[in-house]
Amino acid sequence: MLLIVRIMVEKRVALAAAVHPFTMDLHATFQSEHHLFFLMEYVAGGCLRTLLERERKFGPQRTTYVIMNLYLVSCGRYLNIIPFIQLNHK
Repeated sequence: MLLIVRIMVEKRVALAAAVHPFTMDLHATFQSEHHLFFLMEYVAGGCLRTLLERERKFGPQRTTYVIMNLYLVSCGRYLNIIPFIQLNHK
């Protein structure tokens, strides 16, 4: 029961932070008899934390790329320009 309470608190926190540019959007929640499910936005390539754990250290080019992506995403969320921005990194 304590776990369910903790998860519901997580849900409220996720909903409260939904307008922040660096959090994933929470679209819906539902539950089965034994499980709780959060339907969140898809993030291609995983999270920044996973990338940092895998690479350990970013070089100057990767650091610039990550910072610019974070900046553009934050601008796009607040200025509604994200449909016009496409970053192709190879």
